Amino acid sequence: MLSYEEFKEKLVTEVTVYAPEKYKNAIVDIMDVPKAEGNVDAIIMRMPDRNSGASLNCKDLYADYVKSNSFEKTMIRCLQSLIPYLERDDEIDIQKIMNWEEVKEIIVPELVCTRRAGENLEDLIYRNVEGTDLAIIYHVKQQVANIVGSIKVSKQMMETWGVDENRIHEFAFHNMNQLSTLQIVELNSDFAMPEETFSELPEKMNKYSSYVFTNKEAFYGAATIMEEGMLHSIAERLQEGFYLLPMDVDNIVVYPEGMMKNLESIHSMVLIHNIQCLEPENYLSDQVYYYSKEKGELSMSTNPENTQDVIIKILQQAMECSPGKEEDYGEER
Repeated sequence: MLSYEEFKEKLVTEVTVYAPEKYKNAIVDIMDVPKAEGNVDAIIMRMPDRNSGASLNCKDLYADYVKSNSFEKTMIRCLQSLIPYLERDDEIDIQKIMNWEEVKEIIVPELVCTRRAGENLEDLIYRNVEGTDLAIIYHVKQQVANIVGSIKVSKQMMETWGVDENRIHEFAFHNMNQLSTLQIVELNSDFAMPEETFSELPEKMNKYSSYVFTNKEAFYGAATIMEEGMLHSIAERLQEGFYLLPMDVDNIVVYPEGMMKNLESIHSMVLIHNIQCLEPENYLSDQVYYYSKEKGELSMSTNPENTQDVIIKILQQAMECSPGKEEDYGEER
């Protein structure tokens, strides 16, 4: 079994060995790629005559290798992911991206956690969500062939465009409803089976149901909850305050105040989801938030400093409940 560092070295030198003939002269390298959760090792593959290429997270590939115990199988899966990007006929036009008139109608918002993003926010345009550790950043949505992606809006881009953050924010939330379709999924009281799905905020909301806010395209759908007036409108329809449970960058749950029996239980729900289900790039937050109908304010219900203790408690409970656990009764007599 190769170590992670050995795997990366072999990845660079041998990925083209497994590639189809037309890609054997591809340029391959390992680079640090900035993500919301911090820099990650990525394999970058591009053709010599192209300015752009394709990338994959090396740790994801290494996890596949460890699971399959086959370098060859991992290389095949790696190429199956990379080659569709290399086969695209067009590239992102950087000149267009630096022109405000070209991009103003394809800017969209993303909800992120400032604790999670950390230093990666320094070069970006962002707006803090007052009373929380959340912030809104902005992306220029791009589609190359059948692949949808985005480029984060930096301070340098804003300066080149000659606009301010308010203008970017205004266009981002307007475009959000033009480029994607709001989807609100009502869940039953057990937080399980969908009851109904809406394409706009329903006039009546059941205070004994929870609601997932997203979009059909699963493209930074959690930001839909931050549209101007949305939190106030939800509270008015529920006739009470509510909690926000961030599932990932695409989904956030409205959990009515009257349903909440124990804060730790819904915090645990968020943490378990994060542990079990999330790829790092999809991670939003490990906290729970509360919107007060009376104050019209959003705040943090949980304390990040206590989160590690809650996680340890969850893991201990999981171990105690794990099947096959046997008691030691000593020697037979």
